[in-house]
Amino acid sequence: MNTAPQTVTVYTAPGCHRCHATLRQADRRGMPVTVVNTATDTAAGDRLRAAGFSELPVVEVTDAAGEVVESWSGYRHDKIDQYAAVLAAQSAPDGMAA
Repeated sequence: MNTAPQTVTVYTAPGCHRCHATLRQADRRGMPVTVVNTATDTAAGDRLRAAGFSELPVVEVTDAAGEVVESWSGYRHDKIDQYAAVLAAQSAPDGMAA
């Protein structure tokens, strides 16, 4: 079983207040994220629209194999807190919560 930490990607756009709130909450919780600006990465924006997303931010959580295990749109502090705790537990020695 691969215990590598999950990856969190936040898709944003300039001037998106919910995007900034999502990034601030992730930062407060110490959760590392990869930020993708859909204004400059139009292929990412097209992929999100094709997947049915109509608002930003879109957050994708992937497993160690790169498979999306969960995604959501909008500001969801509950989900950010949930995955921050998961990532902290995975990075702690012996999988213990930090």
